[in-house]
Amino acid sequence: MRSKKQPDLLPPIETAFQRETLKPAPVGLRRRIEQRVRYVALQDKERRRFRESVAAGVAGIVAFGVVAGVAAWQLSPLGRLAAGTPGARGQLDRLAVSMADSWMEIAGLAFCALLATTLLALLLARGPKPVSANLRHRG
Repeated sequence: MRSKKQPDLLPPIETAFQRETLKPAPVGLRRRIEQRVRYVALQDKERRRFRESVAAGVAGIVAFGVVAGVAAWQLSPLGRLAAGTPGARGQLDRLAVSMADSWMEIAGLAFCALLATTLLALLLARGPKPVSANLRHRG
């Protein structure tokens, strides 16, 4: 709804445009517009490809972690080693007591492993330089 206080600007603008002559479009305007549209489409395609590759990498890392965890849980390599080796249970008990006594060092080591894994995941998420960055420098 138009306000009563504002004057109707449409008729003066229409009359001003009717007096103007239409100028032809510059030569090559269509080509430049199509080139820019193709460039934007390439950028979108590269962004989508990058997101898909990062998602695939993250899914692969998660799948590897799940498979390794399930394998370690089901196969129980330390339990099989202890059952098959004479005196190994005593060695594992000594190792458990040693780990309980030095839990701060183990926590530090676990933190370092977590930090290294996080940094690796960030580097993988960053990925390689996208192809669209190389297209910006071309004329």
